[in-house]
Amino acid sequence: MNVLLDLLNDERWRFTIGTTMAITGTFWLLNIVFSVVYKFDLFKQYKIQAADKFPDSRLIWDAARDQLFGHFVLLPVLSYTGLYPLWRWRLGDGMFEQPLPPTYVIAGQIVVYLLAYDTLFFWLHRLLHHRAIYKHIHKKHHAFKTTISISTAYAHPLEDLSSSAVPILVVPLLLGCHPYVLMAWLTIITAESVDAHCGYQLWFSPFSCIPFRAGAKFHDYHHSHNVGNYGMFWFWDRLCGTDKEFVEFEKRKRDQASRRLDRVGTEALTRKEA
Repeated sequence: MNVLLDLLNDERWRFTIGTTMAITGTFWLLNIVFSVVYKFDLFKQYKIQAADKFPDSRLIWDAARDQLFGHFVLLPVLSYTGLYPLWRWRLGDGMFEQPLPPTYVIAGQIVVYLLAYDTLFFWLHRLLHHRAIYKHIHKKHHAFKTTISISTAYAHPLEDLSSSAVPILVVPLLLGCHPYVLMAWLTIITAESVDAHCGYQLWFSPFSCIPFRAGAKFHDYHHSHNVGNYGMFWFWDRLCGTDKEFVEFEKRKRDQASRRLDRVGTEALTRKEA
């Protein structure tokens, strides 16, 4: 306990532990929750793909090993050696002693970070799907045709740096984000990413309240069909027409469901008349 307190009294270690736990703690806590959901077949009415459709167990274990190493080894090292020096360069010494902004300012900052993240993520993610790049980097993430929570960060290291770290960190760094606000932001964006990959369209997810957010169904289609739907929000995809296939796919599903209902109704009426 004394060792931990000594570490937390050191600015560099406090920053490293805080940022690492914001990502690692959030990711693995939510994965434990979703593991229970998958194991006991909970909320199956909200599962996006077929109820019995899950990735191969070998792929799941490979993703788990990959992310255990990433979260518990690489992430702390990168935070200690790379992220902390960048924040110290931007904020100077005593960053934790600097006053926190008012609550309404923090809320506004999170909104700006979300919008900036979505813009950078959309264009970098779309770039990773270029045929000259895809097979070398992004193909690893698309090994999951059916999304589950553990698939969230299963990616090539260059993808982690480009379409993950850059969209998440560049604007908070440039705007001089307070380290405690940074930890809150990392918690939020990690949880959102897990939610988007969970494979369930959960109406009670707190992220469903975010205006213009595309959601898990939107991103699951990106994995199952490997086309379009590049953003976290839907407006860049709508503006660029990269959600066209998804919109048509959803329309066909609605039309099929409507025809089934009409057929059931007709059959029931026929039986009643008979």
